[in-house]
Amino acid sequence: MLKFGIFESQNDVEKFMEKITNPRIYCLFLLGLLFAACSHGPDYEVKEFTPLVGFDHSHGDTVEMETAMQNDIFKGILVPENGYFKMNFKVKNNGSKDRRFFYKIFYQNESYKFIEYTGGVDSVSYNPLASENFYGSWEDPGDSIHITPLIPADGAFHTIVDSFRIVGNPRNEPLYFGKSPENMRPTSDKIENVVKAIKNEKAWYESIIEKATSKKRSVEEQLYLDALWILSHERDKGNYNCRWKRNPRAGIYSFALVVVTPDKTETLPREVINHEIKQGDSIFINPYYSLLYDPHRDTTGYFFERSEQVLKTRFNFDLSSGIYIDPLKYTNPPIDSTDFDALCNFSDQNYRKAQVEQFFHNIDKNWVMNNVPLVEDYAKFTYEDYKQLEKNFPENKLRHDYISITDSPCETVAYSSEDEAIVLTNPPSQNDNMRKENVGIQSRIGFSYGKITAKIKFPEMLNDYNVWNGVTNAFWLIYDEEGDWNQRRPCETEGYIPKSEVGETDVRVRQTFYTEIDIEIVKASRHWPPSSYYNEIPFPENEPDNPRDIIVTCTNWDLACLDPENFNVGVFGVDQNGRTWLPHRWDHWYKALTMKYAVNHDSVFKRDFYYYQIDWQPERIIWRIGKDKEHMVEVGYLDTSVSSIPNNQMNFIVTQEYHHSAWWPTTEFKQEFIPYPAKPIVGKVYSIEIE
Repeated sequence: MLKFGIFESQNDVEKFMEKITNPRIYCLFLLGLLFAACSHGPDYEVKEFTPLVGFDHSHGDTVEMETAMQNDIFKGILVPENGYFKMNFKVKNNGSKDRRFFYKIFYQNESYKFIEYTGGVDSVSYNPLASENFYGSWEDPGDSIHITPLIPADGAFHTIVDSFRIVGNPRNEPLYFGKSPENMRPTSDKIENVVKAIKNEKAWYESIIEKATSKKRSVEEQLYLDALWILSHERDKGNYNCRWKRNPRAGIYSFALVVVTPDKTETLPREVINHEIKQGDSIFINPYYSLLYDPHRDTTGYFFERSEQVLKTRFNFDLSSGIYIDPLKYTNPPIDSTDFDALCNFSDQNYRKAQVEQFFHNIDKNWVMNNVPLVEDYAKFTYEDYKQLEKNFPENKLRHDYISITDSPCETVAYSSEDEAIVLTNPPSQNDNMRKENVGIQSRIGFSYGKITAKIKFPEMLNDYNVWNGVTNAFWLIYDEEGDWNQRRPCETEGYIPKSEVGETDVRVRQTFYTEIDIEIVKASRHWPPSSYYNEIPFPENEPDNPRDIIVTCTNWDLACLDPENFNVGVFGVDQNGRTWLPHRWDHWYKALTMKYAVNHDSVFKRDFYYYQIDWQPERIIWRIGKDKEHMVEVGYLDTSVSSIPNNQMNFIVTQEYHHSAWWPTTEFKQEFIPYPAKPIVGKVYSIEIE
């Protein structure tokens, strides 16, 4: 049976032909696929390659598998979760002597990949971005190619049985090596030893004092933070294969088999024999290119088949596995364990098994929040009440304050077995303890690409008087770690502006770890300021804001990389499938693009839950929301023509947080005139999945 490479069937090939404007390119595709289907040795035959033996075939050639990721904090994501896939194929020796055969299986994620080639019929060449694709074979270093038992020359087919699994860091790249997780757990003794070392180095200690002054922190607090930073970066030093640093991707996997006689191994491309090596120590060559598309390949010396059987994977986070409190991320020392319970703590059990941790916001004390010194039940707070506060409280009567995080980890996050959800609580204030406190959780298992879907009951943001409670609800992704292993793809045109840079700057870097993709639900205008409309997009004066609307904002932090051919500022149009999206960038050095989408508050929040999805692909991002997974609505779209799309590993975050008014201009309500909450503000996270 013919194998159609990147296509599932002849029908798919014909559909693709209709979309191709250059017939010569279509011919190249078809020839390449036919070569791949027919190539085999002249004196042996191979048939019935089955990469996934023993699985249900009720979905045709697609095997579906859900993974709960029970073992993944230390080992990385494993597919299957326990054990291995069993594979087999049949080989017939048509020669005159008994002999063995060499063979190798390959897998590749097809859902989130770059096409393996570039060019037309006369100039096909390798697409370097295909080296970023997630592909692999047998997992052990040096286990490059397997050998069959002695196959008799009896004219009969003999079944070869083997096993494999899909693992993180499948090319065993040293870039992803480091300390074993067993030795990474932070302790108070480790932190104190680093603090002592800093104090014993005069120049080092003086730099800490200077930094503390600039950050408006105490010296002891800055010492603690620097000690945490040092310990967190030591984890990248070592020879342990940290497979969790490049986890498998969700979605569909294809499988391919290569079989060759020992005397013909020289016909195999170098990267097929050993997929772990680079070409000239500079770039990996994807073996799918070498076997399917390379115009110089010799197809006569080996058998190659791509199976019609595929694997469709979905990863589900187990929110009941615990909530870890990471001492390296809690910046208000010492840690108060008063509110620890069986599922929320920093025990060894949680360190090993918990798939989420409490998220602690970075509180920048350069952002002062001057707030009305009142505690109110926001359900009873009217628009007239708000206007009176705005009128009666000049700046000198406002309370000098900062947005805060918890003083007691686990007090505001908890797993509820009754709700089967993680409960997030912005705590109430008292007259003698006024605070606007952020709360959130973050995943401990990183991932690259996927449809990341969250089922959440966010707290209501507007009361019956259409007045905002000051909270921004958010579901977002952020870079996994800061190490060299997690750098995003280089920005070739001048470089990225680092996240730490503020305002107009000439500082740019070729690479950075920083990536962030957001869904933030805010109370703001659906429009940007009139000054942002200068790209032939008129200011929508005849589209007034509905007081019952809230705004779903969709943001990609591209750090002002100028590589996209249509990089732009202000409000401008991006066309997608007959629809025009209107992203916005404040200026040429602003580090993010954002879209706004207005929705009725009650349609989203007066439900038991709602779905939020970030569809993160190699060349585009699509944002969706909906009352159920079958009826999700696109609320944002960006692609590589206008924005640099992240390609490193990220974590999900769910937060209920207080934003400064300056972050969302044109908002009707200002944070400083929203009183402190008299009652808890509660949300629930039911599930997070990646597919």
